[in-house]
Amino acid sequence: MLVIGSRKTSNNSLTGTLHKQSRKEHLTELKFEKRTMVFYEAPHKLISTLRDMREYFGERKIALVRELTKLHEEVIRTTLGGAIELYNNQPPKGEFVLVLAGAPEVAEESAAPE
Repeated sequence: MLVIGSRKTSNNSLTGTLHKQSRKEHLTELKFEKRTMVFYEAPHKLISTLRDMREYFGERKIALVRELTKLHEEVIRTTLGGAIELYNNQPPKGEFVLVLAGAPEVAEESAAPE
């Protein structure tokens, strides 16, 4: 999944499914996660999940892998905003694996002035 999604494979987090009751709590906990994250999502919840991810994580790269290992397998590499736009215009079909880029590294300022 990580290779297909063109994300870092050395350090990742298999996150699983975001449950309705704890979704926002879970996303809050993952906000600063630097590892690539992998989620599973059903088509009827995909758009709301993408919107929630964008709200909590900001604009990040994502690979949407549809119908993994099946005849109609499809991989779309885009951003959260691009994915939302795509599936607002074209209803999602099939099960999805979402491969989301981790939080960007923050450049630390030099502590000692020169």
